[in-house]
Formats: sequence, structure tokens, C-alpha cells
Amino acid sequence: MQNPKLSIIIPHYKTPEILVACLDAILREVKNVSYEVIVSDGETDDKSIEGLKKKYPSVFFIGTKENVGFAKLVNIGLEEAKGEYAFVINADILIKNGDDVLKIIDYVERNSDVGFLGPRLFGLDGSVQQTYFRKYTLLTVVARRTFFGKTRLGRKILDKFNYKDIDIKNPFEPDWILGAAFLMRMENLDKIGGRLDERYFMYFDDTDLCRSFKEAGLRVVYFPSTEFVHYHARSSDKGGGLFDILQNKLTRIHIASYAKYL
Repeated sequence: MQNPKLSIIIPHYKTPEILVACLDAILREVKNVSYEVIVSDGETDDKSIEGLKKKYPSVFFIGTKENVGFAKLVNIGLEEAKGEYAFVINADILIKNGDDVLKIIDYVERNSDVGFLGPRLFGLDGSVQQTYFRKYTLLTVVARRTFFGKTRLGRKILDKFNYKDIDIKNPFEPDWILGAAFLMRMENLDKIGGRLDERYFMYFDDTDLCRSFKEAGLRVVYFPSTEFVHYHARSSDKGGGLFDILQNKLTRIHIASYAKYL
């Protein structure tokens, strides 16, 4: 069998009901392109995975015994991928229309210097999600984590971080894009080492990946002409400001990842 054009890679951790919805949408909507689906499953429940393998015989499942983190799960999928393009999506992404997949592939095919393409994502309520950002600064982190973000200066810093000064209607090149869903040409990924940096367990792996592509002379593009749905929640932010660092493990991981990124 000829290698597929597209490898859809899904890093997954203990949300089987959401994964089922994701897979159902892929198999129902994605057409007119040859593709494979690879699920990289963290801290695998053998019974659950066996059931999914029976339900989805065309999907390739790879399990890990431990919770190895997002970057490692993506890399496990990339190692098995045979496609010309890799479309990495969280298990909480729903493809509403398969034509959106064709659109992003077509754009990268016509723009060979694109290293990382992030499509527009919507929440369940129909609102557009903020997924493109400027570079982090120390003041950005403070504004996002403390009451400073509610001050006039803090709001100004966050608005700049979120590109509120730009009306996004066409593809544009932000500093970095959230890694919930992104398309890469495998040939361009090879130019930066062919994998994500596994020193990041969670968070900043996407920021770092975008930086790496740019340093290699490749573009990072936000593509607004799509309507993928994302069940996104900022699990590292429980609204407690710096108190979250003490209470929320994911907040501590987020801060540690920022330190690694610096």
C-alpha cells in the first residue's frame, strides 16, 4: 500500500469518551485525501485500549506504561507516521467538516516555507478561541497569573500578547500558536530535528517548536479559514493567581516549562 498523504496524530491521556468522539468525526468527515490515524496513548489502560482497537481497526494505537507527557506522545506518533504531512490534534478536537483538512493541506502545499500551521479553533459555545500569541515576557506571565493583569497596564500588556491590535481575517504570522491542532510538512520538520523537545512535559513545547521553525527560516502561520471545535480549558489556571502554584500541579508544571524555555 502506498504511503498516505496525511498522518493524523492524536496524543491522548485518559479521556476515552472524548477520544471516541474525535475518532468518529475523523472517520466520518475526512475524505478525498489518503490518511492514517495514530493514537499515542499515555499511561495506557490495556482493557480500554483493546476495546478501542476492536471498535477502530483502521486506527493504529501505541500505548505507554507511564504518563510521559505531551511532547513525548507526539514524538511516538511521529516515529510511526508515514505521511507527507503530520496533523497533530488533541483528543478534544472535533473535525466538523473534512474540507477544512483539505484547506490546510492545500495552503501548506502552495507555501513550502511554512513549518507550522495552526488552524482557527472554536469552543463548544461557538466562540473563536485565542490560539495565536506574541512572545512571552516576564510581565506577560505576571499579568496572566496575578491581579496585575486587571490593572490598566496589565490589560494593555495582555492585549498586546493576544494581538488585540490586529484584525485577523487572513493568514498571518504570529510569534507562536497553541499546539492543540497543527499541521507540519514532515520534510520541514526534519530540518529542525524531526521531533518535539521532550524536556517539556507539558506547556511551552508549542512555543519552542514555533521558535525552532522560525530559526530555521520557516514560517509559523495562523490559518483563520477553518472551523475545528476544541473542548479547551485552561487547566493550569484555577483563578487563584500565584496561589495556584501551591495548589495546582499543572500550574507548577507551566512555570517550570517557562523556566526551561528561557
